Amino acid sequence: MVSLIILLILTLLGVSALSTSTNSELAASNMQQAKLAFYAAQSGVDAFRTVGNAGNDLTNNNHILALTRNLMNPADPDSINPANALEGCSDRNGLLQLDCAASYLEGLLKARVRSWYRGCQGPATACPGFSLGVGMVMPGCHRYQVEGTGWLDADGTAVPEGQDETQSVVEQWFTEVALCAGS
Repeated sequence: MVSLIILLILTLLGVSALSTSTNSELAASNMQQAKLAFYAAQSGVDAFRTVGNAGNDLTNNNHILALTRNLMNPADPDSINPANALEGCSDRNGLLQLDCAASYLEGLLKARVRSWYRGCQGPATACPGFSLGVGMVMPGCHRYQVEGTGWLDADGTAVPEGQDETQSVVEQWFTEVALCAGS
């Protein structure tokens, strides 16, 4: 009888240890997925910044900053409506692609970027890190709000929704020093 009681106690200890290790493994897996989603979101924001810093958006109407400015709703400049945002996805090379259906970072990992133009404020001395004027004309500070969403696209829909998909959102603001319209 004593040996059966000892066996029962050992069995309970074993089941408890197994349950604890399974929960720890699940928590570690969830943390890893959350970190991957965060890094994917940051990768999308970085891809926007890389493309935004290349070329001249004042002469090229297909430049990402010019395209973003053209989508602004003047009646509601603070709108977060996706219809007023330029949307793209980061590919595995860290480049921004406007076709999100085929743009994956790695395997199931996706990064969507939405950017909104928030207007131009002047003078440029109000821009962070800018203190000089250009001749008699003072440029302004164009503001862009960029939202990166990273997720594990488990269902293959290219939409970060569903209970089986871990997602993370990163928001950053960028400024561009250039003449405001009408200056």
